[in-house]
Amino acid sequence: MAKSQKRKYKLIATIVFSVIFIALCVLYYIYSPYLNNAKGEIETDFPIVFDATAENDLEVHFISVGQGDSVLIRTPDNTNILIDAGDGYKDNRDHLLSYLDNLGIKTLDYVVATHSDNDHIGGFDDIFDNYKVEFVFRPYIYSRHEVSEDLDEAFNPQTAAYKCTTKVYAEFLVDVYEEKSDWAFFDADTDIIINYGDDNSQNKLYFDVLAPFVDLKDLGYNDPNSYSPFIRLEYMGVSFMFTGDADTEVEASVLARYTPNELNSTVLKLGHHGSDTSSSVAFFNAVRPSYSVVSCGADNDYGHPKQSVLQTVLFYGSSLYRTDLQGDIVFSVTADGQLPPPTCSIKYTGNDLYVGH
Repeated sequence: MAKSQKRKYKLIATIVFSVIFIALCVLYYIYSPYLNNAKGEIETDFPIVFDATAENDLEVHFISVGQGDSVLIRTPDNTNILIDAGDGYKDNRDHLLSYLDNLGIKTLDYVVATHSDNDHIGGFDDIFDNYKVEFVFRPYIYSRHEVSEDLDEAFNPQTAAYKCTTKVYAEFLVDVYEEKSDWAFFDADTDIIINYGDDNSQNKLYFDVLAPFVDLKDLGYNDPNSYSPFIRLEYMGVSFMFTGDADTEVEASVLARYTPNELNSTVLKLGHHGSDTSSSVAFFNAVRPSYSVVSCGADNDYGHPKQSVLQTVLFYGSSLYRTDLQGDIVFSVTADGQLPPPTCSIKYTGNDLYVGH
């Protein structure tokens, strides 16, 4: 064979190999979760809907993490949803991790970071270190901290109105980025629906994000608390309302959009640890919970919960539970829609549950 012909075959082989290599690189770029997540190109359609078998009761755990928030939802098919992770300080961190470990949890299917304050997301660093996190819902808040300056703009959008400078929020974003978790900014479309059996709506679990409900780029709050989502969880006719630290201004916008029937819930986690900046009389009147829960630290410096809020709870005849006095609080919803009184890790025998600051 002539040398020129050998060179020709060699050139053709090189071209074919190069084309295959480039094609493989393109496919990797398109389908690699890491690259997609780094670029913010999430393929997930919302709402997330899937079928499952109800093996257990629905459990909602209000975990006592001091002056902070952490709520674990365990669905009947053993899907684990964690809303916030406390402040990450040693005692609170150790309690949260041991609590999850004692439940045998190794994977968190969904994680929700309500907003950028330390008392809600400070514990996520340890969560990412100790558990597999599949999917993260996060607020539309931009981090200006140097720790996160190298993150892709789509992941850390500079179009977000609120610019957060705290290191803890920057570290949270880096954890999500490096974990290669799927993620999305939460809004009124980012719902989860789990079907248990037939088409009867009672046999479905709804994780319904009510707010924010405007274009995320139009959010212009000056307080990170206001970026907290309103989430309504419903199963077998029993419902829970979570509002993070959203204030009365955001509550008013939710009241203007939804009817009382759409907001009415069996259990309400009082906003902002029982602060009087949240849980307005108008909002409470719409939700009308049978049970109210306050997540706060014992003798905290903020004076939470506020007496005015507790008076509203008392006026409406809502049964009050407090992590500062009763520890971990667990609600269980049975397959026939029964909701017994919650269990608490501390048997509180005092008579001042409705006494605040």
